Amino acid sequence: MLGMPLDNITLKDLINVMPKELGNIKNIDSIAERIKIEALYAHFVKEQMKDAEQVRNEESLIIPNDIDYFSKSLSLSNEERQKLTMIQPQNIAAASRIQGVTPATIVRLLKHVKRQHNNVNSI
Repeated sequence: MLGMPLDNITLKDLINVMPKELGNIKNIDSIAERIKIEALYAHFVKEQMKDAEQVRNEESLIIPNDIDYFSKSLSLSNEERQKLTMIQPQNIAAASRIQGVTPATIVRLLKHVKRQHNNVNSI
C-alpha cells in the first residue's frame, strides 16, 4: 500500500481522504517516514514470519545423509557449506543450531530437502 510504486497511494493521499483521523500527523515528518518504511517492508516481514513458522513446524525434518551441500539451489556460503558438510546435521533443528549458518540458509535448506523428498515420492 503506502510507498509501494504499483499502488500509487501515498500518506498524503490518505491524510487528504481522512483528515480528521490522520490530519494530526500531516506535519510530523518522522512519523510519516516511519509509516512509509513500515509499509514498504511489511510484505517482507510477513514472509519472514511465515518462513520462521515453517522452520518451527518442520524442525524435525530429517536431512538426507547424501545431501549435496554444493548444490547451486542452496546458495550456501563457503563457511556454511564447510560447516554443514563437516557436522552433517541429522535434521533442520540441528542445522539451525550451527554457528555461522544463517536463518535464511535454514529456510533454503528446508525447502531444498522438501523438494528432494517430493521429487523422490513423485517417481
